[in-house]
Amino acid sequence: TPEKMKEIEDVLYLACSCKKVSVEEVAIAVQNGADTVEKIQELTEAGTVCGRCIPILENILELKQADNFFLAIFAGNKQLKLIKY
Repeated sequence: TPEKMKEIEDVLYLACSCKKVSVEEVAIAVQNGADTVEKIQELTEAGTVCGRCIPILENILELKQADNFFLAIFAGNKQLKLIKY
């Protein structure tokens, strides 16, 4: 159903569901110099409520260590965005 697809999309797109912070917003914060989870939290408020998304924040920080930082956002089997930083 469309409602279920939207729910799945939100789960895959949001880094932090408590604060409704997208994966893209976190990646932009990292690109703009946030190099610790604490700095990401300051810039985005992600990970400041329940903490369940902190592993996602850590993963995005690890991805940034690669030479080419690509972020793909998927919903189901459809790629929504591919972003290069």
